[in-house]
Amino acid sequence: MTDLPKTVQWVLDFLNINNTPGKPDLYRLPYELRNLKRPPIPKDLSKLMPISSGYRDADTGYEWKNIKKPKKINIYKLEMQLQEIRDKKKLLLQRKLPDKKDEEIEKLIKQQEEEIISALNNRDKRSEVIKTLNPAKDLKFVGINNDPTLEDFKQFFLKEGIPPLKGKELILENGKHISSLDGRLFDDRPKNNSEPGYYAYHDNRPIEYGLYLLLLETVWGELSRILSNKVWGTKTRENEGTGYAPLLSYLRHIRKLHQDCLIKDKKRFEGTEFGKRVSMVINSIEYEKPLPHYGMLPTALYARVLDLRINHEKLCSRLKQCPCCGSFFIVKEKKKPKKYCDDKCKAFFKPPSRQDDREAKKVTREEKKDNLIV
Repeated sequence: MTDLPKTVQWVLDFLNINNTPGKPDLYRLPYELRNLKRPPIPKDLSKLMPISSGYRDADTGYEWKNIKKPKKINIYKLEMQLQEIRDKKKLLLQRKLPDKKDEEIEKLIKQQEEEIISALNNRDKRSEVIKTLNPAKDLKFVGINNDPTLEDFKQFFLKEGIPPLKGKELILENGKHISSLDGRLFDDRPKNNSEPGYYAYHDNRPIEYGLYLLLLETVWGELSRILSNKVWGTKTRENEGTGYAPLLSYLRHIRKLHQDCLIKDKKRFEGTEFGKRVSMVINSIEYEKPLPHYGMLPTALYARVLDLRINHEKLCSRLKQCPCCGSFFIVKEKKKPKKYCDDKCKAFFKPPSRQDDREAKKVTREEKKDNLIV
């Protein structure tokens, strides 16, 4: 819709950071909706990279969870077989090397085993394991995990600002401009074969540390989760409920944070160039108009999130979430509102053509034959 209040549209854009129409992001949907009837199948297994939860396609970024059941191994039986092999090797070496003592032969056998283990470890285990996968049975499609990084948040704020202020007017708690954030510190998007991780700061934590966790978890992540459950009538926590209650409880929490931060911001800016914004008095905190802020993060972010409370009745009744890319959008008041945010997402759920279906089955048959050969 184009007739939304600017502050409401801003919140939707904030929640939809990194969402791409036509690219399935099932991570942004409730757990109950993460199973697709016709999920994509990886076309080239050699493009799969191992990650903690399964595999990621190097070209598309799509992820699959490995649901292949591991074979049960009888450790005792395996040890007995290995001992039989060692005994046979010992007899052969004793015949070929009659001058060697038993201790020397045992040492030689151990050395051979270590060389074999070393050779196996140097092989590309990943490709060997992937070759044995049956994509249709062993992999579960989970979409794209494209949660925003600190750099993503930073660029969004610089471009969109936080109404009514522009990006160049936003500042951090340390008084510096938002452009001073070092997004590289917490870029948790995996690169190559590395897994995401956070650098554990114990002393003198940089401002990026707390801000990123606040953005990703307290604001963006928690609000997305609650609104998603509200749209679909689901819940991710026991006794949480699926109606207005979780949203109102969350907004009350944000309002308390906003009030505390606003008082600190006002005191901090008195006597400075930013103190000129004193016209945004604390007493104007009421639901009849958007809540004020001095242009400082996170206060400004709390203020815009609280604007949802002003429009919550209309928002909650017309808010939808795309079942493909997970984008939030608000539909017009009509009998049959659209289901998808974009035609690209709608096309993703179209049944495959006969030709595509035949080719997919052909690939599956060929992969099964290759697995039998391996």
